[in-house]
Amino acid sequence: MSLFSTLFCREVPPDRFSPPIFASPLSERWHRVAIQQASGTAQSWHSNREQAYQNYLEALEEYEEQQKHATLDAQASAPAWR
Repeated sequence: MSLFSTLFCREVPPDRFSPPIFASPLSERWHRVAIQQASGTAQSWHSNREQAYQNYLEALEEYEEQQKHATLDAQASAPAWR
């Protein structure tokens, strides 16, 4: 994972037009392309994570609803967020 991908995934929102903040042997143009690629990767990661979290919340709501109405399968376990 590139430094920018890590930065965009963990510390700041992805920004395709973020100024170069790391030294690089790449030309200015290739450095810009690397930043844009890292931003796209991080945006995708954030979108996938958000969708997974929404799916978890829906599964948890369904589990609690079944538990409330005593229709829960005896071997069912509560969904876990990963």
